[in-house]
Amino acid sequence: MSGTGVSRPTSPRTGEVDFVTIETMADIAADEMSLLEDGADYLRLGSAWQQRLAFSVKAGALTSYLNCALLNEDAADADILMSWLENTLADPVQMADETLASVVLRSMALISKLSPEFAPNVSRLLPRFIVQGGPRGQTVSVASTCLAYVLQILSQDAIITTLYTLGNVLSSGANAERALAGGINGDLGTDGSANSTFYTGKQSTGSSISLTISGEEETSVVYGNVVQAICGIAYSCKRSEDYGVGSIHAHAEDQ
Repeated sequence: MSGTGVSRPTSPRTGEVDFVTIETMADIAADEMSLLEDGADYLRLGSAWQQRLAFSVKAGALTSYLNCALLNEDAADADILMSWLENTLADPVQMADETLASVVLRSMALISKLSPEFAPNVSRLLPRFIVQGGPRGQTVSVASTCLAYVLQILSQDAIITTLYTLGNVLSSGANAERALAGGINGDLGTDGSANSTFYTGKQSTGSSISLTISGEEETSVVYGNVVQAICGIAYSCKRSEDYGVGSIHAHAEDQ
């Protein structure tokens, strides 16, 4: 994520890499993911050390598959990778593991860079995770950094809308639910505009991303996560001259 671009087999940094080798590595990673998915119920009921081991293996498999996709898009299917990442992101048990969570979040950011068509959806998934997923510690920092990274791929409107959406979460009651239900005037569309569902193709009841907080401690955690995300976006915008630093950063400081 800190690099200037995506490495390719023809670039000086990577040298010549045989396609068959990359494809073979991608297949091994995919097979490992299939084994982990088949044993998901068992692992959920397993001991703490079994879960940690499984999550570590899954993090390695996701990293390997992502690297193959970065080296050659034809060797690894980005859509399949994205489906694995979304399913993992939606599981609080798996995302409670900092190592796996870090890999999932960074992979979502990088796959958005590789295939920008994923960026709008990821820019909606990450705020929802930050607010509803209850991330703590290093995971919050990684999620905020990845959200800021993905937003740089999108339009100014998408960035500002995300800032308002997160900022309005700090309001209480219905305002927070309304903000999360649809940004300023609706969920961001695939082009950063409004009036799209938060999870494409998935049904939900009531607000698509309502905020329900119980207890002062949980409220403090959620608000802290939101503030960190806003600050991360503001910092990213301040450093980027390509996204109207002045106007966007002013909106961020207002929040």
